[in-house]
Amino acid sequence: FTHADAQVVGRSVKRSAGVGDRADCANVSLLKSPVRPPADAASRAQVEELRRRLARVRALDAAGKYDEELPLAEAVERDAARVGYAPIRADALLALGIVQTAKGRFKPAEETLVRAAAAAVAGRDDGIAARAWTTLARVVGGEEQRFDEADRWALFAEAIIDRLGSDELRAAWFQNHGT
Repeated sequence: FTHADAQVVGRSVKRSAGVGDRADCANVSLLKSPVRPPADAASRAQVEELRRRLARVRALDAAGKYDEELPLAEAVERDAARVGYAPIRADALLALGIVQTAKGRFKPAEETLVRAAAAAVAGRDDGIAARAWTTLARVVGGEEQRFDEADRWALFAEAIIDRLGSDELRAAWFQNHGT
């Protein structure tokens, strides 16, 4: 801007208006996020609200209250789809697939878990992708007895777990699958 003319100065005002919230520059988790959160404050607030609701879904799951959990998980997934932010959509789909599995709704769970894995890949959330593929392999193989197909899903689960390098995930995988 040392040699700026009127046109450069005029455009600089426009450009600086599009920079966004300066507070975001100090938000470490935001800066480390592999997928940028929604740009507008209203959508970010919706994502935070969805995260709170997902915490409630997980609490109901841990308590074994699947009849209460299912409608809440379905509502959270619908709302996450409307927000259009892949990481929260993946998380919501995973939660829904887990409760569908717990309720013995294996066919819908299978479809939901495939969508969860795809959303996790789009949202660059390897942890959710690993859980989705692991759960999918268990549903398809353990519940639906389609072992060859389960082995194919298990390949994705193993690959992402290896990429994550998580000893905890690897131990859980080996405990559940014996490989």
